[in-house]
Amino acid sequence: MKVGGSFLVIVNPEIVWKSEAQVIMEEGCLSLPDIWINISRPSEVILKFFDQNGKEQERKFSGVDARAAQHEIDHLNGVLITDFR
Repeated sequence: MKVGGSFLVIVNPEIVWKSEAQVIMEEGCLSLPDIWINISRPSEVILKFFDQNGKEQERKFSGVDARAAQHEIDHLNGVLITDFR
């Protein structure tokens, strides 16, 4: 996942906290070209995951980084943006 301009390896991510504050934003997906959908997501999340060295990490993401993390975790769970319609 690209976070703040750098790539971050996130293995087996789990969202352990979500903010109550939600942000609606138009999302697209490389898997579904030319489809854009307004999706409401928490503005901040805390993920527990393993890094590229197998070390367990916990990190807070906010803004676009939180949205990207949630989007990618959706893919791992078989959810696409079209499921939010």
